[in-house]
Amino acid sequence: AMTSLTSLTPSRITRFVNVWNVHSDFNQVLIKQSRGAPPGMLTSNTLATVMTVAGDKFYVFPRSWAFGQVDTSQQPASVFRIGSASNSTNARVLLGLTSEELERKSSLFNLNTGGNPIHGILPEDANYAIIPRNIANILKVSVGDTITILGKEFKVVAIMEPIQIEESKTLHEVNNKLEADGWNMLPVDPQYYSSLSRAQAVTAPGAVPQNINIEEVVIIPFKKALDFGGYIGSISIEPKEGTSYEEIEKIAMELKYALDLGVYLAYEGSPKQLSTFYAVLLGGWEIMWLVIIMGALNIFAMVLGSLKERTREVYIFSVVGLSPMGVTVFFMTEVIVYAIVGILLGYVGGYIMTRFLAFLNLIPAGAVFNFASTFTLLSTAVTIVAALAAAAYPSYIASKVVTPSLERRWKFKTKPKGNEWYIPLLIGVATVEESRGLLAYLHEYYEGMGAVKEGVHMIKELHKPDYENLSMSLVAALSPFELGISQRVDILAAYNEETKRYEITLHLERLSGPENAWVTSNYKFVDDLRKQLIVWGALTVKEKANYISKTRSQG
Repeated sequence: AMTSLTSLTPSRITRFVNVWNVHSDFNQVLIKQSRGAPPGMLTSNTLATVMTVAGDKFYVFPRSWAFGQVDTSQQPASVFRIGSASNSTNARVLLGLTSEELERKSSLFNLNTGGNPIHGILPEDANYAIIPRNIANILKVSVGDTITILGKEFKVVAIMEPIQIEESKTLHEVNNKLEADGWNMLPVDPQYYSSLSRAQAVTAPGAVPQNINIEEVVIIPFKKALDFGGYIGSISIEPKEGTSYEEIEKIAMELKYALDLGVYLAYEGSPKQLSTFYAVLLGGWEIMWLVIIMGALNIFAMVLGSLKERTREVYIFSVVGLSPMGVTVFFMTEVIVYAIVGILLGYVGGYIMTRFLAFLNLIPAGAVFNFASTFTLLSTAVTIVAALAAAAYPSYIASKVVTPSLERRWKFKTKPKGNEWYIPLLIGVATVEESRGLLAYLHEYYEGMGAVKEGVHMIKELHKPDYENLSMSLVAALSPFELGISQRVDILAAYNEETKRYEITLHLERLSGPENAWVTSNYKFVDDLRKQLIVWGALTVKEKANYISKTRSQG
């Protein structure tokens, strides 16, 4: 379930970013050619997609821009030559608009139609033009007259009149009305960009690119501007009456996701830009937490039960000097091994079971399972982490069973008196027969591999065990050997009435060497003997019986 129903997938995330210090004059979603970008980013397919997404609740207003031909004798170099019966002049750009947008924004352009109705003023297939007053004056034309644009005749159906603001100053309102991107709806001045003007840019370094003034623009039908070599410069999607902000926001998100172009949104004066970035998304995890929690509880109960059953092992770890942290690591490592093996078996078993259920048509046809993705590693990692988290507390409890002391090194409980030293080893056996078997085991050890221990001791004399008195004697030289340290060692097994066990005690007698060095060197010797006693405790019953039988034959 963890690997087949979960996934991590790269995904595109879209967020709204405020455009600061800008007040927009339109409620709209704006898709616009990047300023200075080469033509062709917005295509007829883009427009078709926008119209499909917009549906019936939005107006779709495409705008086309056609920049003039290069004429190096002119300044600026890119112009359209426009003529009439009596004069000629230049226009910087042909702006293609739809009749529907002109009808809705006729006041913005302040159109003088000569008394003709505004409805249907700019049919898409007609050679109609709208010119600003300054060009009309130069050409000496009025509404209804004919002008030529690159040799083609166009009928003037309206004139854009400026608004008088002072005695000698006029303006066109369209120049000052800002859209969602913080600029007006007019094309950018091509002289700032060689990719648009098809000539070398002539602006001063650091100059801010501006849009063309409406007084240098001729408006013609949208499709006619495309016929003059133009391209789609922007698309304005504007809400119809009764459309909510949530619907505007939704369509902006859908368009950004579908087109991956520059998309802006403005509502009640506040513009925003839609920014898209890539992120990794988790999928299917909402149904996995119950599985993880149940699995973690099972592991918790298993480790607690294992601790209860293996308390004796924990005590043995304590005797051999394992620290509480070591006990914790021991149990945690065990859980990791179980988790890895369980994940492997579960993965293979889950794959086989899923295929089997699919073969029986017991799984919906549209179900998608994630078996081969590299993100499968995450789900397995979560399983391991859950197992470790569940085992953490029981492992901590296990570590508390070990002596919670900072002393992890065994220490002598007694001190020497003169040249003699009695050291209880705090280890015992249950019966006298086992005591004799232990002495036989130690005799075999010191006679064999324990005769010489590098850096510890060297056995000089070894006497046979006294099975009657439960003792064994030997003479050992202690490292460092150049100090000449030697001692007599008596290993004694004496019955303790309180513990009802035969406890092992050492009697050491210094024969030669410095006293301080004798005390210090004995730690390794006694520690080596203690470890052999622990090994004796780990022998099987059969192995112990073999040593006990030797004592009977020798006795």
